Amino acid sequence: MTGQWEEFTRRGAPVIDKPLVTIQKSGSLGLNRAAYEALERPDYIVLMFNRDEQLIGIRAADQDTQHAYPLRKQQQSESYLIAGRAFVGHYEIEHDNARRYQAEIQGGILTIDLKQDGLEVGRNAALSRHARFDQ
Repeated sequence: MTGQWEEFTRRGAPVIDKPLVTIQKSGSLGLNRAAYEALERPDYIVLMFNRDEQLIGIRAADQDTQHAYPLRKQQQSESYLIAGRAFVGHYEIEHDNARRYQAEIQGGILTIDLKQDGLEVGRNAALSRHARFDQ
């Protein structure tokens, strides 16, 4: 057996420098650190939706801003959570399975294009990936 061995260093998952937003099965929206920093590290945000273009918009806000949602940091990760169940329900945004989308800043708004193919994540996605290997 030849090849170069690499020693495992017990470090966490690599930091992803592209803004990503996950629409979780619960309806919550998860932002990675790059998305949070792209919004300039807000404590509160406002959720928006463009029906014609099927875009979710997330804009930084102050606590006093009408319709502002708090952005909560997850305890043992570099991700942030928005309670979005009412939002995804109101706009009938599919959330039967957790999906991760690439996002980008446009005019100070973190934009998520729902027309793109989001990557299914979570337990169901892992099970379906494993099922492919069993065939």
